Amino acid sequence: MRTLEPLISITSIALLLVLAMSTPGWARMVKIETAAPLTDRSDASVELALKGAVDICVRGAGAMGLAWIRLQQVVLAGDHLVVSMVASDEDEEDEDEVSEQALDPTPASQSL
Repeated sequence: MRTLEPLISITSIALLLVLAMSTPGWARMVKIETAAPLTDRSDASVELALKGAVDICVRGAGAMGLAWIRLQQVVLAGDHLVVSMVASDEDEEDEDEVSEQALDPTPASQSL
């Protein structure tokens, strides 16, 4: 039995080192909201504001290293269009889990 003690000690130390050096596999998820000004409520103005707000959200998610992005809500609030998106570094297969974990949208004046 004494001949196995050094082997067990070395194996235990190696296992502890591997566990200590590994990083946890937690996924990151964020909710990104952006407001874009509206000049009026015409279709062209809403479309321009929507494209601008979505572009800002997508660039922000890309800057954080998040590859998966989903549009959650678009709201007309006064003279602004508010876009809410959920971004994550998880795979698209986990979409249901991500949507359940996302923050609930706040009630707004008018949803598109």
